[in-house]
Amino acid sequence: RRVFSIAPQDGTVLGSIGAALPYQPLIDPAAPSFEADKVNWLPSISSYNMVMLVRSDVPVRTWEDLRTRPVVQASIAPGQANSLIIAAVNDALGAKIKGIAGHKSLNEAMLALERGEIEGYPAMPVDVLKRNHVRDMEAGKFRLLLQFGAAPLPEYPDTPWAPGLAGDAASRMVLDLTTGFLRTGYVYMMGPDVPKERVAAISKALTDMFADPEFLEDARRQTLTISPVPAARVTELFRQAYATPPEVVARIRKLDRKSTRLNSSHVALS
Repeated sequence: RRVFSIAPQDGTVLGSIGAALPYQPLIDPAAPSFEADKVNWLPSISSYNMVMLVRSDVPVRTWEDLRTRPVVQASIAPGQANSLIIAAVNDALGAKIKGIAGHKSLNEAMLALERGEIEGYPAMPVDVLKRNHVRDMEAGKFRLLLQFGAAPLPEYPDTPWAPGLAGDAASRMVLDLTTGFLRTGYVYMMGPDVPKERVAAISKALTDMFADPEFLEDARRQTLTISPVPAARVTELFRQAYATPPEVVARIRKLDRKSTRLNSSHVALS
């Protein structure tokens, strides 16, 4: 709101917005309104992918098994992206995942996974998987069931891309919209009345930085994927999201309400 209507519209103020926030008015009618089509969007530093995983001792070997065997996964908090992804996969792909909220962070959820309190995690950022769990993967502790993002990652050829599994167009749109934040990534913005030449100058500066060899080497050392999304593409992705048919938006809002009713206690598995 500050960048949009309070801050000076002279190009001196940029906003960095949480990846999922621009989609909130679509998903939750109680969220503050957000005129995405009036924002001057800047290039995003990167789109990114997530994967759904289970412990390797859980008798679920493929995503199809999620349709027949209820799997307990950490949802972190009601209404949060994990909860919504669980609800969307259940709705669009016919899975029977049970989300358990109450874990305060990804790290806490992964400790609960190791202790056997839960069986899986629905939306692990791939960079985090590579950075913090490479030895676990090498040891075969986890099994990847689904991946989410702008496109499937070639490095995980045996892990199906969730939107590609949808059986009809509406179900595909449910998965596309609930994971849309992965396509736009971590976005930057300027107010609606900033002169176009200022917007263009900042866009070019960001684009140049994202291609700078020293910047890219620093990201590589930290296991951070840099996959920039041009400003025009960010703008188009938001335009597409807000053009989602009303009946699909209503379906997603129903899923969002359902995701807030997830069990809020930890469950010890027998």
